[in-house]
Amino acid sequence: MFKMIVVDDEYLVRLGIKETIDWNDYDIEIVGEASNGETGLELAKSLQPDIIITDIKMPVMDGLDLVKQLQQHQLDCIVIILSGYKDFEYAKDTLENGAYSYLLKPIDNDELIDKVKDAISFLQEKRKKDHFISHLKEDIPTIKQTLLSNILEGNDLNISKIKQKLSLYNINISPKGTLIYVKMDESNHKNEHLDDIHSLYKQLLHLFHHEDELVVSKFDNYCFTILNGLSSEDSEIICEQALKTYEKKHQTIVSIGIKSYDSLETIRDAFKYVKQVTREKLFPMINTISHSENKYSQPIKQAMQYIAQNYSRNITVKMVADSLFVSESYLMHLFKAQLNKTFNECLTDYRMMIAKQLLLSQKLKVYEIAELVGYNDSKYFSQIFRKKVGMSPSQYIEDEVIK
Repeated sequence: MFKMIVVDDEYLVRLGIKETIDWNDYDIEIVGEASNGETGLELAKSLQPDIIITDIKMPVMDGLDLVKQLQQHQLDCIVIILSGYKDFEYAKDTLENGAYSYLLKPIDNDELIDKVKDAISFLQEKRKKDHFISHLKEDIPTIKQTLLSNILEGNDLNISKIKQKLSLYNINISPKGTLIYVKMDESNHKNEHLDDIHSLYKQLLHLFHHEDELVVSKFDNYCFTILNGLSSEDSEIICEQALKTYEKKHQTIVSIGIKSYDSLETIRDAFKYVKQVTREKLFPMINTISHSENKYSQPIKQAMQYIAQNYSRNITVKMVADSLFVSESYLMHLFKAQLNKTFNECLTDYRMMIAKQLLLSQKLKVYEIAELVGYNDSKYFSQIFRKKVGMSPSQYIEDEVIK
């Protein structure tokens, strides 16, 4: 049964509406009445009626203000305004502010019944739509993720249809922006590490607080993707900031690929690119951010893998060359040609990256870290660290951890 309240400063009008119509025939119950808008508002808030019939001119609070207050309190009801002929223009203002309809006094019962029946039909349809929309809103994150995954992974190739769907679900992809792909390294693919990558995910969301931000999360595959309207340079700075914070608490290794796009059509190519650079990272076993695609030869990849596995030992370019069955001079040439660095420079760079990660964890002394990254002399390690990083290990801890 639908609930109705009547608000009018004239007692006889309220009595007539209550007594001259058998509202039970229309599945309606009058649950309250009031002589002014202020009392009517309190009744509406407490009784939650479906229909309110109210006069336009009343003391304390008139019908127009009552309608406005009902709107502000977001009460789910229909308002029908009663108005004298001279107040017709005033009654129209109530329609613009949320009233459903109006009736001129003196009231014609048949017309009032028709208005109420129409209002009930309208209210039922509105509630059906509201119910549908509320359920749709719950599904929007899943719909958005599915749609964006289709765009990124190429499951839906019709760009015009994609744009229609984006418009339908009010998903705004910035026409120019950057795609960030974050992937847990293969060696860390264990469920206990999911909290680590989820922590990085939440941190990046916080740092990429941007109106054009769109996110596709796929923790089942140990990776996630962020699209935003920033430049690749700004995105890289944010990623570097996030990684520094992440490394203070987590040891799980991740790879981040960054690529700009300039249209919806090029996002797919950017996605393929960032997936590729995270899979073929040159520096294994260390958190990396890649924004350029380099075609490294197999010997160089294998040499870097050797460094990653043996950096704590006193290794030489000859040892690596012998393990790869190539000449020492040939391998030295490849390092210079493809990386524009010597073998020793690459070895030192890798040791310093590992050292920085260990320093951020705050679990070891400087001399212990020196030994772990291949330096028996902690003073010499500190000299090399200062040369490469621009500050001593203790200053690095103070600058990056304690600040």
